[in-house]
Amino acid sequence: MNFKVVGKSLILTDCSHKIIEGENSFDTVKIIVPKNHDDCDLSILSFRFSETSEDGKTSAVQMLSQEKCDEKYLYLKGTITSAFSAIIGKVTFMLTGINGENVMAKFQSSTFIVNDDISLDSLPNDMTAEQIYNQTHLEAVKAIEAAKCAEKASQTPAPAEIYPATTERLGGVKVDGKTITATADGTISAKEVQNLSMQIAHPNNFIIYDNLGKPSIMVAIPKFYIDEVIEGANHTVHPAFIINGVEQDIIYISKYQNIIENERAYSLPMKNPQTNITFDQAYNYCKTKGEGWHLMTNAEWAAVALWCKKNGTMPKGNNNYGKDVSEALRKAFPATYNSNGQANKVITGSGNANWYHDSTFAGIADLNGNVWEWISGMRLVDGEIQILANNDAADCNNSCSADSILWKAIMPNGSLVAPGTLGSLKWDYITAGSTGATNNFQLNTVLEHPQMADNLFGSKKFGSLTAKSGVNIPEILRALALFPANNNDYGGGNFWFQNNKERVPIRGGSWATASNAGVFGLYLNSLRSNSTNDFGFRCAYCGNI
Repeated sequence: MNFKVVGKSLILTDCSHKIIEGENSFDTVKIIVPKNHDDCDLSILSFRFSETSEDGKTSAVQMLSQEKCDEKYLYLKGTITSAFSAIIGKVTFMLTGINGENVMAKFQSSTFIVNDDISLDSLPNDMTAEQIYNQTHLEAVKAIEAAKCAEKASQTPAPAEIYPATTERLGGVKVDGKTITATADGTISAKEVQNLSMQIAHPNNFIIYDNLGKPSIMVAIPKFYIDEVIEGANHTVHPAFIINGVEQDIIYISKYQNIIENERAYSLPMKNPQTNITFDQAYNYCKTKGEGWHLMTNAEWAAVALWCKKNGTMPKGNNNYGKDVSEALRKAFPATYNSNGQANKVITGSGNANWYHDSTFAGIADLNGNVWEWISGMRLVDGEIQILANNDAADCNNSCSADSILWKAIMPNGSLVAPGTLGSLKWDYITAGSTGATNNFQLNTVLEHPQMADNLFGSKKFGSLTAKSGVNIPEILRALALFPANNNDYGGGNFWFQNNKERVPIRGGSWATASNAGVFGLYLNSLRSNSTNDFGFRCAYCGNI
């Protein structure tokens, strides 16, 4: 049972508890903190363990007493008086003010179970021994990474501080200038504690709650300028951070591919990501969550992709039946299998650190492979590139419906014009070609072969896309990851398109896309009504709409 102090915040880092057979005693609890802080006396720290029998009818509360104290550590120990074969309990620890009377803060761990009779037979039938081992190993790796982040944070100005209770006020915690005050009974809400704990380990991760009070784990992406991710570009704010003409300091992206509960989208770890949904269904599952929630937009995806490329963290992922095409062994937990016993989807967030957008567990998971993701705010109509201005698609009051009046075409000079305007940018075939896949296409301003057959589609590596001689490529196309910026090193992502009908984008790739998957992968063949077992999505959030 370990607790760690980062700055002046006391964080529960390990909820595990071990009962030594025959001794009925706690392990020694070591508090790695100097005995006194500026405004708190940590020698007045008390621990309480609640235990409940298997039938839930009997309970007891035991206090952990201080065993010894030296300059650096406090050691506390306790005993269990009852003889339960299984114990369900929670650890609560309280930090008092200097006078020892007012409760300053009280935190409670998650429920854990101690049982000496665990066997594979008692586990779900679909859980194999291999999966149990892999999951345990993954959690250990994540815990180590989190500990390293917390250790690093402790060497810098504290991100959080605890302040004591007085006769005039309750105690609480201050994080980045935000005060979290204890309630009348001295407790701090579980939501606040969860966010505090997460941000100590990963300062850019947040738990954001929707209109049902249900949480999603989100990654904050701070505002940046186009020239920070595209060499030689103008020093203007990236379109992802402009909504309805107003600059946004931060946008929040789902850390994980989403699941659906209560007709709403949620970003949660270790889940089977939702598939078999259409674009409009995915859009509405996000919109229903309340103001600020929306389906991830093309502008947002492009911002993350360009950031990855600039910072050398092009993510790997499940693009080869449970593993990355560059990996020899499977490194994630399968969620579904094909008829040959190969892994298809994997559990959200179960991959390695290099499956995250910043190559750490603090990043956004599974942008390369696993399931294709529906994206809003961009489409093709008969080959013409159409967008909603900047990141206006992040406001669900700005319709992305097929007949929305907000769609704009793009001219070679970068201006936005009405769809169908003569000279707007389009994807088209150089020659009519034959039925089947072809790389015989380019960016153009005139459809030389309009209304191609449904089964004729173009496919190229994103980095090898070209334009017809004399056609200017505006910066907005590069900023929206619709055309390569400087070179062809784009992590293998492919570009697919058809130049007839409305085609709504999916990005990233699936478990079977292999080297054609990637954060720059863009598939513009799908109708908004398409729904398959490898089409998923993720929501995003902006609190300043």
